[in-house]
Amino acid sequence: MSVNPTNLTSEHPTACRCHVRSVAFHPIPWFSVPSFNSPESIGGWLILPAIFLPVSIFRIFFEAYNLFKPILAPGAWETLTNPVSANYIQYFALVAIFEMAFNATLVALACYSTFLFFKKSQKAPMVIIYFYLISCLGQIADQVIANQLMAVEITNKDIGFIVGMCIAATIWILYFLKSKRVKRTFINP
Repeated sequence: MSVNPTNLTSEHPTACRCHVRSVAFHPIPWFSVPSFNSPESIGGWLILPAIFLPVSIFRIFFEAYNLFKPILAPGAWETLTNPVSANYIQYFALVAIFEMAFNATLVALACYSTFLFFKKSQKAPMVIIYFYLISCLGQIADQVIANQLMAVEITNKDIGFIVGMCIAATIWILYFLKSKRVKRTFINP
């Protein structure tokens, strides 16, 4: 007996039972239960780190390059680090080496974070959290070291930048720790 679902009424109780029974025993082909063995796509708020992480690689690299290009010009390093020179800056070499190492670490960590992020690795959230933490702590350390060793003044602009950076990092760290989407997305080994 063929039953048209649009004609089901109380006058056709048999038709109603047949239709209900057929639905109960034959799953709807276009309906599927999501699998928790495969990662979710990168979407929602994860779009922002998907953009930020690759861009940060180039941003950090080019900012460091522009900062150190004049310092590493022929003769400049010797002039700034030689105590006999008129342009000698005490502790300059120490601060400059710290900044170079810090920026190299950030670029490497940003590359690794980006790789794990798009691989949807289980390690990605923690590595990204470390990236945010190291970025903030390194920026604070850089300002304090430059201030203490070289008497570089910390301006309101510097403080505002660090506070903004720390607030953003805190938000993203909490997101990567608490988000259900993060837990469902980053499941690959």
